[in-house]
Order: sequence, then structure tokens, then C-alpha cells
Amino acid sequence: MTNSEFIAILGSKIASLRKMRGLNQFEFADSCGKMVNTISKIERGIGDPRLSTLMDMAKALDVSIGELLDGKISNQFKNSKEQDIDKQIIELLKRCDDDDKFAILTMVKALIK
Repeated sequence: MTNSEFIAILGSKIASLRKMRGLNQFEFADSCGKMVNTISKIERGIGDPRLSTLMDMAKALDVSIGELLDGKISNQFKNSKEQDIDKQIIELLKRCDDDDKFAILTMVKALIK
């Protein structure tokens, strides 16, 4: 993975976490002690944040810096609507046989590409 790819992924993760916490960019910037344009650039993957900025962002998002950098989003930050959707998907999959599950998996993989 290139540096620019990593910065883009990191920015996307920060934006997702911010939204899951119900914060707009102005609120998030304020809680981080940063300017809104700084937050915007980082989230769009065109700003390369300093370590101190990442630490402030992680604190504002109530995650560790490791969680912020590892590419995973904890289920504890999913809002109730997302959790409800996850539960609905799981319940529907429980009704399927193995052949149907395989077909669904194939379709989901194709959609994500």
C-alpha cells in the first residue's frame, strides 16, 4: 500500500467514525482543537495528519490511536440503525441454505468491487 492510499483509507475511516458518533465536521474540529479545513482535508485523503493531530482525533472519537490506524471499526460505534440492518441481514441469512449463501456471497463481492 502506498502512502497516499494509506492516507485516503485513514481519512475515510476518520470520517466514518465521526459520522457514527453523530458529529459534523465543525463539532469534530472543535473537539479536536483543529480547524474545519484541516479535518476536511484529512477526511478527503489530501491532508497528511501529524501524530499529535491523530492523537487528538482518536481522543475525540473515543478510540485508541491503534484502533484509528488498524483499518477496523468497532461495532460499539455503530449507530442503532446500522446495528438493526446488520441484525436483519443475519436473520435473513439464517433462513438460507448453503447454496443460497454462496450465491449471496458471490453477489456481495461483485457489488463491493
